[in-house]
Amino acid sequence: MRAQNLDSSAHLFASTKRLRNSSTFRIAAVLVDEVDPVVLQEALDRTTPRYPMLMLRMRRGLFWNYLDDAEGPLMVGKETDYPTKLIIPEENNGYLIKVLYHGHRISIEVFHALTDGTGALEFLKTLLYHYICIRYGSITSEDRILLPDTLSEEESEDALRRYFLDPEKEKEKDDGKERYHIQGTPFSPPGNSVTSLILSVSELKALSKAEGVTITGYLAAVMLKSIMDAEKSKKRRSRMITVQIPVNLRKIFPSRTLRNFFGVMNITSPFEDNPDMEKLFTLVKEQMKEGLDRNRLERAERHTVGYSTNFISRITPLKFKSFFVSLGFRMWGEKKKTLTISNIGPVILPEGMRNRIILFEELLYPTLKSPINTGVVSFGDRLVFSFSRNIEEKDLIRAFTRNLSQKCSVTVYGNKYGETNA
Repeated sequence: MRAQNLDSSAHLFASTKRLRNSSTFRIAAVLVDEVDPVVLQEALDRTTPRYPMLMLRMRRGLFWNYLDDAEGPLMVGKETDYPTKLIIPEENNGYLIKVLYHGHRISIEVFHALTDGTGALEFLKTLLYHYICIRYGSITSEDRILLPDTLSEEESEDALRRYFLDPEKEKEKDDGKERYHIQGTPFSPPGNSVTSLILSVSELKALSKAEGVTITGYLAAVMLKSIMDAEKSKKRRSRMITVQIPVNLRKIFPSRTLRNFFGVMNITSPFEDNPDMEKLFTLVKEQMKEGLDRNRLERAERHTVGYSTNFISRITPLKFKSFFVSLGFRMWGEKKKTLTISNIGPVILPEGMRNRIILFEELLYPTLKSPINTGVVSFGDRLVFSFSRNIEEKDLIRAFTRNLSQKCSVTVYGNKYGETNA
Protein backbone atom coordinates (compact mmCIF):
# COMPACT_ATOMS: atom_id res chain seq x y z
CA MET A 1 0.00 0.00 0.00
CA ARG A 2 1.34 3.42 -0.92
CA ALA A 3 1.61 6.30 1.55
CA GLN A 4 -1.81 7.71 2.38
CA ASN A 5 -3.31 10.60 4.29
CA LEU A 6 -4.89 10.19 7.68
CA ASP A 7 -8.67 10.16 7.60
CA SER A 8 -10.52 13.27 8.76
CA SER A 9 -10.98 12.02 12.36
CA ALA A 10 -7.45 10.67 12.68
CA HIS A 11 -5.77 14.10 12.69
CA LEU A 12 -7.34 14.84 16.09
CA PHE A 13 -6.16 11.55 17.64
CA ALA A 14 -2.65 12.00 16.25
CA SER A 15 -2.33 15.50 17.75
CA THR A 16 -3.82 14.80 21.19
CA LYS A 17 -2.31 11.45 22.22
CA ARG A 18 -0.61 11.55 25.61
CA LEU A 19 0.23 9.09 28.39
CA ARG A 20 -3.05 10.03 30.13
CA ASN A 21 -4.95 10.32 26.84
CA SER A 22 -3.70 7.33 24.87
CA SER A 23 -6.36 7.38 22.11
CA THR A 24 -5.97 3.59 22.24
CA PHE A 25 -9.01 1.36 22.63
CA ARG A 26 -9.41 -2.40 23.02
CA ILE A 27 -11.70 -5.07 21.60
CA ALA A 28 -11.20 -8.49 23.20
CA ALA A 29 -12.63 -12.01 23.24
CA VAL A 30 -12.58 -14.44 26.15
CA LEU A 31 -12.27 -18.02 24.90
CA VAL A 32 -13.40 -21.31 26.41
CA ASP A 33 -9.86 -22.71 26.22
CA GLU A 34 -6.58 -21.08 27.22
CA VAL A 35 -4.92 -19.24 24.34
CA ASP A 36 -2.12 -21.01 22.46
CA PRO A 37 0.33 -18.21 21.47
CA VAL A 38 1.93 -20.26 18.67
CA VAL A 39 -1.43 -20.83 17.01
CA LEU A 40 -2.34 -17.19 17.61
CA GLN A 41 0.78 -15.99 15.77
CA GLU A 42 -0.01 -18.27 12.81
CA ALA A 43 -3.58 -16.93 12.78
CA LEU A 44 -2.26 -13.36 12.86
CA ASP A 45 0.08 -14.06 9.94
CA ARG A 46 -2.95 -15.21 7.93
CA THR A 47 -5.03 -12.20 9.02
CA THR A 48 -2.71 -9.25 8.39
CA PRO A 49 -2.69 -9.44 4.54
CA ARG A 50 -6.48 -9.03 4.58
CA TYR A 51 -6.19 -5.66 6.39
CA PRO A 52 -3.59 -3.52 4.58
CA MET A 53 -5.35 -0.37 5.84
CA LEU A 54 -4.40 -1.34 9.41
CA MET A 55 -0.84 -2.59 8.82
CA LEU A 56 0.58 0.92 8.77
CA ARG A 57 2.93 3.21 10.65
CA MET A 58 2.65 6.95 11.12
CA ARG A 59 5.13 9.38 9.58
CA ARG A 60 5.57 13.10 10.19
CA GLY A 61 5.43 15.36 7.16
CA LEU A 62 5.93 19.12 6.97
CA PHE A 63 2.21 19.90 7.10
CA TRP A 64 0.48 16.63 8.07
CA ASN A 65 1.10 13.25 9.60
CA TYR A 66 0.65 10.48 7.05
CA LEU A 67 0.62 6.67 6.95
CA ASP A 68 2.69 4.16 5.06
CA ASP A 69 3.46 0.45 5.28
CA ALA A 70 5.04 -0.80 8.50
CA GLU A 71 8.09 -3.00 8.05
CA GLY A 72 8.56 -6.43 9.53
CA PRO A 73 5.93 -8.76 10.95
CA LEU A 74 3.28 -7.86 13.50
CA MET A 75 3.99 -10.10 16.49
CA VAL A 76 1.62 -11.27 19.21
CA GLY A 77 2.62 -10.41 22.75
CA LYS A 78 1.77 -11.65 26.21
CA GLU A 79 -0.13 -8.99 28.11
CA THR A 80 2.07 -7.53 30.84
CA ASP A 81 0.75 -4.00 31.29
CA TYR A 82 -2.52 -2.18 31.99
CA PRO A 83 -5.19 -2.02 29.26
CA THR A 84 -5.32 0.69 26.56
CA LYS A 85 -1.86 2.01 27.33
CA LEU A 86 -0.33 4.42 24.83
CA ILE A 87 1.13 2.44 21.92
CA ILE A 88 4.82 3.19 21.31
CA PRO A 89 5.37 2.30 17.62
CA GLU A 90 9.13 1.92 18.07
CA GLU A 91 8.42 -0.94 20.50
CA ASN A 92 5.94 -2.58 18.10
CA ASN A 93 7.78 -2.78 14.74
CA GLY A 94 6.21 0.57 13.87
CA TYR A 95 2.62 -0.72 14.05
CA LEU A 96 -0.25 1.20 15.62
CA ILE A 97 -2.12 -2.01 16.48
CA LYS A 98 -1.27 -4.69 19.04
CA VAL A 99 -2.41 -8.30 19.43
CA LEU A 100 -2.15 -9.47 23.04
CA TYR A 101 -3.01 -12.65 24.91
CA HIS A 102 -3.38 -13.57 28.56
CA GLY A 103 -4.99 -16.73 29.90
CA HIS A 104 -8.21 -17.21 27.92
CA ARG A 105 -8.27 -13.67 26.43
CA ILE A 106 -7.20 -12.41 23.00
CA SER A 107 -7.11 -8.61 22.81
CA ILE A 108 -6.72 -6.14 19.96
CA GLU A 109 -5.51 -2.70 20.99
CA VAL A 110 -5.64 0.00 18.33
CA PHE A 111 -4.53 3.62 18.10
CA HIS A 112 -7.73 5.43 17.13
CA ALA A 113 -6.08 7.22 14.20
CA LEU A 114 -6.14 3.89 12.32
CA THR A 115 -9.76 2.85 12.68
CA ASP A 116 -12.85 2.86 14.88
CA GLY A 117 -14.57 0.07 16.80
CA THR A 118 -16.19 -1.37 13.68
CA GLY A 119 -12.87 -1.79 11.87
CA ALA A 120 -11.15 -3.25 14.93
CA LEU A 121 -13.97 -5.73 15.52
CA GLU A 122 -13.80 -6.99 11.94
CA PHE A 123 -10.06 -7.53 12.34
CA LEU A 124 -10.58 -9.46 15.59
CA LYS A 125 -13.33 -11.61 14.04
CA THR A 126 -11.03 -12.60 11.16
CA LEU A 127 -8.20 -13.34 13.60
CA LEU A 128 -10.46 -15.53 15.73
CA TYR A 129 -11.75 -17.33 12.64
CA HIS A 130 -8.22 -18.32 11.58
CA TYR A 131 -7.26 -19.18 15.16
CA ILE A 132 -10.21 -21.55 15.56
CA CYS A 133 -9.68 -23.12 12.11
CA ILE A 134 -5.99 -23.81 12.82
CA ARG A 135 -6.55 -25.15 16.32
CA TYR A 136 -9.78 -27.08 15.96
CA GLY A 137 -10.36 -27.66 12.25
CA SER A 138 -11.92 -25.82 9.31
CA ILE A 139 -15.31 -24.14 9.61
CA THR A 140 -17.42 -22.19 7.14
CA SER A 141 -17.42 -18.39 7.37
CA GLU A 142 -21.12 -18.03 6.45
CA ASP A 143 -20.15 -14.69 4.85
CA ARG A 144 -19.78 -13.24 8.35
CA ILE A 145 -15.98 -13.01 8.31
CA LEU A 146 -13.89 -10.75 6.07
CA LEU A 147 -11.60 -13.04 4.07
CA PRO A 148 -9.08 -12.21 1.28
CA ASP A 149 -11.52 -12.63 -1.60
CA THR A 150 -13.73 -9.84 -0.19
CA LEU A 151 -11.06 -7.12 -0.02
CA SER A 152 -12.12 -3.88 -1.72
CA GLU A 153 -10.63 -0.42 -2.22
CA GLU A 154 -13.67 1.16 -0.57
CA GLU A 155 -12.51 -0.23 2.79
CA SER A 156 -9.66 2.32 2.76
CA GLU A 157 -11.69 5.40 1.81
CA ASP A 158 -12.10 8.48 4.00
CA ALA A 159 -15.90 8.29 4.02
CA LEU A 160 -16.18 11.45 6.13
CA ARG A 161 -14.78 13.48 3.23
CA ARG A 162 -17.08 11.77 0.75
CA TYR A 163 -20.21 12.65 2.67
CA PHE A 164 -19.39 15.83 4.59
CA LEU A 165 -16.89 17.84 2.53
CA ASP A 166 -19.05 20.91 1.84
CA PRO A 167 -17.73 24.06 3.56
CA GLU A 168 -20.66 26.14 2.32
CA LYS A 169 -23.24 24.20 4.33
CA GLU A 170 -24.21 24.90 7.92
CA LYS A 171 -22.12 23.50 10.79
CA GLU A 172 -23.46 22.56 14.22
CA LYS A 173 -23.08 25.27 16.86
CA ASP A 174 -21.86 24.69 20.41
CA ASP A 175 -24.50 25.50 23.04
CA GLY A 176 -21.80 27.08 25.25
CA LYS A 177 -23.00 25.39 28.46
CA GLU A 178 -20.46 24.05 30.93
CA ARG A 179 -20.43 20.29 31.52
CA TYR A 180 -19.93 18.44 34.77
CA HIS A 181 -16.63 16.55 34.97
CA ILE A 182 -15.92 13.69 37.33
CA GLN A 183 -12.94 14.38 39.53
CA GLY A 184 -10.76 12.01 41.48
CA THR A 185 -7.27 11.02 42.57
CA PRO A 186 -5.16 9.96 39.56
CA PHE A 187 -3.31 6.67 39.81
CA SER A 188 0.40 7.17 40.41
CA PRO A 189 2.19 6.03 38.37
CA PRO A 190 -0.42 6.47 35.61
CA GLY A 191 -2.49 3.43 34.69
CA ASN A 192 -6.01 2.21 34.03
CA SER A 193 -8.28 -0.05 36.05
CA VAL A 194 -11.19 -1.98 34.53
CA THR A 195 -14.47 -3.11 36.08
CA SER A 196 -16.86 -5.07 33.86
CA LEU A 197 -20.49 -6.02 34.36
CA ILE A 198 -22.06 -9.02 32.63
CA LEU A 199 -25.74 -8.45 31.89
CA SER A 200 -28.43 -10.46 30.14
CA VAL A 201 -29.34 -9.12 26.68
CA SER A 202 -32.83 -10.60 26.92
CA GLU A 203 -33.44 -8.96 30.31
CA LEU A 204 -32.19 -5.59 29.04
CA LYS A 205 -34.31 -5.84 25.91
CA ALA A 206 -37.43 -6.39 27.99
CA LEU A 207 -36.59 -3.50 30.33
CA SER A 208 -35.75 -1.18 27.42
CA LYS A 209 -38.91 -2.07 25.50
CA ALA A 210 -41.04 -1.33 28.56
CA GLU A 211 -39.55 2.18 28.69
CA GLY A 212 -39.69 2.78 24.94
CA VAL A 213 -35.92 3.15 24.51
CA THR A 214 -33.06 1.15 23.00
CA ILE A 215 -30.64 -0.82 25.17
CA THR A 216 -28.09 1.98 24.73
CA GLY A 217 -30.75 4.49 25.74
CA TYR A 218 -31.65 2.45 28.81
CA LEU A 219 -28.01 2.27 29.91
CA ALA A 220 -27.56 6.01 29.28
CA ALA A 221 -30.58 6.85 31.48
CA VAL A 222 -29.27 4.65 34.29
CA MET A 223 -25.86 6.32 33.89
CA LEU A 224 -27.37 9.81 34.23
CA LYS A 225 -29.10 8.81 37.46
CA SER A 226 -25.94 7.09 38.73
CA ILE A 227 -23.83 10.22 38.15
CA MET A 228 -26.39 12.25 40.10
CA ASP A 229 -26.38 9.67 42.89
CA ALA A 230 -22.59 9.37 43.07
CA GLU A 231 -21.82 13.08 42.84
CA LYS A 232 -24.37 14.44 45.33
CA SER A 233 -21.77 15.89 47.68
CA LYS A 234 -19.55 17.34 44.95
CA LYS A 235 -19.24 20.96 43.90
CA ARG A 236 -20.14 22.45 40.50
CA ARG A 237 -23.45 20.60 40.35
CA SER A 238 -24.91 23.59 38.50
CA ARG A 239 -23.23 22.26 35.36
CA MET A 240 -24.95 19.93 32.89
CA ILE A 241 -24.22 16.20 32.75
CA THR A 242 -23.50 14.99 29.23
CA VAL A 243 -23.22 11.33 28.28
CA GLN A 244 -21.62 11.14 24.83
CA ILE A 245 -22.56 8.20 22.59
CA PRO A 246 -20.57 7.40 19.43
CA VAL A 247 -22.69 6.69 16.34
CA ASN A 248 -21.65 4.23 13.63
CA LEU A 249 -22.26 6.38 10.55
CA ARG A 250 -22.18 3.34 8.23
CA LYS A 251 -25.76 2.59 9.30
CA ILE A 252 -26.95 5.99 8.06
CA PHE A 253 -24.47 6.88 5.29
CA PRO A 254 -23.70 3.65 3.39
CA SER A 255 -20.00 2.80 3.27
CA ARG A 256 -17.75 -0.25 3.52
CA THR A 257 -14.83 1.74 4.93
CA LEU A 258 -12.80 0.19 7.74
CA ARG A 259 -11.26 3.53 8.66
CA ASN A 260 -12.81 5.96 11.14
CA PHE A 261 -16.42 6.65 10.25
CA PHE A 262 -18.35 7.63 13.35
CA GLY A 263 -20.13 10.63 14.79
CA VAL A 264 -21.35 11.39 18.31
CA MET A 265 -24.61 12.35 19.94
CA ASN A 266 -24.92 13.92 23.36
CA ILE A 267 -27.49 13.07 26.03
CA THR A 268 -27.61 16.01 28.43
CA SER A 269 -29.43 16.57 31.70
CA PRO A 270 -29.22 18.99 34.63
CA PHE A 271 -28.50 17.61 38.09
CA GLU A 272 -31.50 16.61 40.19
CA ASP A 273 -31.44 15.69 43.89
CA ASN A 274 -33.97 12.89 43.46
CA PRO A 275 -33.85 11.96 39.77
CA ASP A 276 -37.00 10.40 38.39
CA MET A 277 -36.25 7.50 36.04
CA GLU A 278 -39.40 7.98 33.95
CA LYS A 279 -38.37 11.57 33.30
CA LEU A 280 -34.85 10.45 32.38
CA PHE A 281 -36.13 7.80 29.97
CA THR A 282 -38.28 10.42 28.22
CA LEU A 283 -35.33 12.80 28.02
CA VAL A 284 -33.06 10.11 26.59
CA LYS A 285 -35.64 8.98 24.03
CA GLU A 286 -36.16 12.54 22.75
CA GLN A 287 -32.46 13.42 22.62
CA MET A 288 -31.46 10.17 20.92
CA LYS A 289 -34.07 10.77 18.23
CA GLU A 290 -32.63 14.24 17.66
CA GLY A 291 -29.04 13.00 17.90
CA LEU A 292 -29.57 10.39 15.17
CA ASP A 293 -31.17 12.86 12.79
CA ARG A 294 -29.30 12.76 9.48
CA ASN A 295 -29.19 16.56 9.10
CA ARG A 296 -27.80 17.04 12.61
CA LEU A 297 -25.10 14.44 12.03
CA GLU A 298 -24.13 16.15 8.79
CA ARG A 299 -23.79 19.52 10.53
CA ALA A 300 -21.68 17.98 13.30
CA GLU A 301 -19.31 16.09 11.01
CA ARG A 302 -18.61 19.12 8.82
CA HIS A 303 -16.58 20.46 11.76
CA THR A 304 -14.39 17.35 11.68
CA VAL A 305 -13.82 17.44 7.94
CA GLY A 306 -13.42 21.21 7.86
CA TYR A 307 -10.34 21.15 10.06
CA SER A 308 -8.31 19.09 7.58
CA THR A 309 -9.50 20.97 4.50
CA ASN A 310 -9.55 24.66 5.36
CA PHE A 311 -6.84 26.89 3.95
CA ILE A 312 -5.20 27.86 7.27
CA SER A 313 -4.84 24.21 8.34
CA ARG A 314 -3.32 23.22 5.02
CA ILE A 315 -0.55 25.86 5.11
CA THR A 316 0.27 25.67 8.85
CA PRO A 317 3.37 23.54 9.63
CA LEU A 318 2.59 20.34 11.54
CA LYS A 319 4.53 21.35 14.69
CA PHE A 320 2.35 24.43 15.24
CA LYS A 321 -0.83 22.73 14.06
CA SER A 322 -0.43 19.87 16.55
CA PHE A 323 0.17 22.30 19.40
CA PHE A 324 -2.98 24.30 18.74
CA VAL A 325 -5.14 21.22 18.07
CA SER A 326 -3.99 19.66 21.34
CA LEU A 327 -4.60 22.91 23.21
CA GLY A 328 -8.06 23.28 21.69
CA PHE A 329 -8.94 19.68 22.54
CA ARG A 330 -8.01 20.17 26.19
CA MET A 331 -9.74 23.56 26.51
CA TRP A 332 -12.90 22.91 24.47
CA GLY A 333 -13.28 19.44 22.99
CA GLU A 334 -12.91 17.50 26.24
CA LYS A 335 -15.15 19.95 28.07
CA LYS A 336 -18.23 18.98 26.06
CA LYS A 337 -18.87 15.71 27.90
CA THR A 338 -18.91 14.04 31.28
CA LEU A 339 -18.18 10.54 30.01
CA THR A 340 -18.67 8.30 26.98
CA ILE A 341 -20.77 5.17 26.52
CA SER A 342 -19.53 3.39 23.39
CA ASN A 343 -21.78 0.51 22.35
CA ILE A 344 -20.23 -1.49 19.53
CA GLY A 345 -23.38 -3.62 19.37
CA PRO A 346 -23.84 -7.37 18.98
CA VAL A 347 -21.06 -9.58 17.60
CA ILE A 348 -22.40 -11.97 14.97
CA LEU A 349 -20.24 -15.04 14.25
CA PRO A 350 -20.50 -18.23 12.18
CA GLU A 351 -22.03 -21.13 14.07
CA GLY A 352 -18.71 -23.00 14.12
CA MET A 353 -17.08 -20.23 16.19
CA ARG A 354 -19.77 -19.58 18.77
CA ASN A 355 -19.09 -22.47 21.13
CA ARG A 356 -15.39 -21.54 21.35
CA ILE A 357 -15.99 -18.02 22.73
CA ILE A 358 -17.55 -16.98 26.04
CA LEU A 359 -17.85 -13.22 25.65
CA PHE A 360 -16.45 -10.07 24.06
CA GLU A 361 -15.24 -6.84 25.69
CA GLU A 362 -14.80 -3.25 24.56
CA LEU A 363 -12.54 -1.00 26.63
CA LEU A 364 -12.42 2.74 26.03
CA TYR A 365 -9.45 4.80 27.19
CA PRO A 366 -10.05 7.30 30.03
CA THR A 367 -8.70 10.85 29.73
CA LEU A 368 -7.90 13.81 31.98
CA LYS A 369 -11.36 15.38 31.71
CA SER A 370 -13.19 12.05 31.41
CA PRO A 371 -11.32 9.88 33.93
CA ILE A 372 -14.05 7.22 33.61
CA ASN A 373 -15.26 6.01 30.22
CA THR A 374 -17.30 2.95 29.26
CA GLY A 375 -17.53 0.39 26.46
CA VAL A 376 -20.37 -2.01 25.67
CA VAL A 377 -20.51 -5.12 23.49
CA SER A 378 -22.80 -8.15 23.38
CA PHE A 379 -22.42 -11.74 22.23
CA GLY A 380 -25.31 -14.15 22.46
CA ASP A 381 -27.20 -13.31 25.64
CA ARG A 382 -24.15 -11.81 27.39
CA LEU A 383 -23.73 -8.04 27.30
CA VAL A 384 -20.49 -6.76 28.85
CA PHE A 385 -20.47 -3.18 30.15
CA SER A 386 -16.88 -2.14 31.00
CA PHE A 387 -15.73 0.87 33.02
CA SER A 388 -12.17 2.08 32.39
CA ARG A 389 -10.84 4.58 34.93
CA ASN A 390 -7.55 6.31 35.70
CA ILE A 391 -8.61 7.50 39.17
CA GLU A 392 -8.92 5.70 42.49
CA GLU A 393 -12.53 6.62 43.25
CA LYS A 394 -15.22 4.01 42.39
CA ASP A 395 -18.36 5.85 43.55
CA LEU A 396 -19.91 6.02 40.09
CA ILE A 397 -19.27 2.34 39.35
CA ARG A 398 -20.90 1.36 42.65
CA ALA A 399 -23.92 3.60 41.99
CA PHE A 400 -24.39 2.30 38.42
CA THR A 401 -24.09 -1.33 39.53
CA ARG A 402 -26.55 -0.77 42.38
CA ASN A 403 -29.10 0.95 40.13
CA LEU A 404 -28.89 -1.76 37.45
CA SER A 405 -29.00 -4.66 39.89
CA GLN A 406 -32.37 -3.43 41.19
CA LYS A 407 -33.86 -4.33 37.79
CA CYS A 408 -31.72 -7.15 36.38
CA SER A 409 -29.02 -9.67 37.24
CA VAL A 410 -25.44 -8.34 37.28
CA THR A 411 -22.14 -10.22 37.48
CA VAL A 412 -19.05 -8.10 38.22
CA TYR A 413 -15.42 -8.86 37.34
CA GLY A 414 -12.31 -6.84 36.51
CA ASN A 415 -8.65 -6.09 37.06
CA LYS A 416 -7.04 -4.05 39.80
CA TYR A 417 -4.83 -1.05 39.14
CA GLY A 418 -1.31 -2.24 38.43
CA GLU A 419 -2.41 -5.66 37.13
CA THR A 420 -3.16 -6.89 33.64
CA ASN A 421 -6.80 -7.31 32.67
CA ALA A 422 -6.59 -11.06 33.13
